Amino acid sequence: MLHSTKSASASETDSRLSLLDIVMQALEVTGRIPTTQPETGFSDAFTADRISDFYVEELNGGWVSTLRFRDIPEGLPDALGSPDIMPYRERRDAFLHGAGILCEIVTGSRELPFTIVGDHLIVAAYGA
Repeated sequence: MLHSTKSASASETDSRLSLLDIVMQALEVTGRIPTTQPETGFSDAFTADRISDFYVEELNGGWVSTLRFRDIPEGLPDALGSPDIMPYRERRDAFLHGAGILCEIVTGSRELPFTIVGDHLIVAAYGA
């Protein structure tokens, strides 16, 4: 599986996988998705089955990542990500930060299921 970390135009994005799909597929093909929700450093409300979106956007002169959640109890934020007041200089770094949070929520570990080479994500997996 190979994906680019470069920005895409709106028409290209329509036919491409979302960032959430890319990370989740990489976790799936590497066998890293457990059958039960693992313990994490986050509130019990932030579970894999409640993740609704993962995106990176330009903000405050840099880049931030956001994970959105559905059905979050009142009083808790419906998003986790990099701080808006401390954006990353590079889009790639914001993506890696958000992908790490996503991996921790899904697997219990921030270990990423891919390697980055240049502008590409490389997933190495094999199956029977």
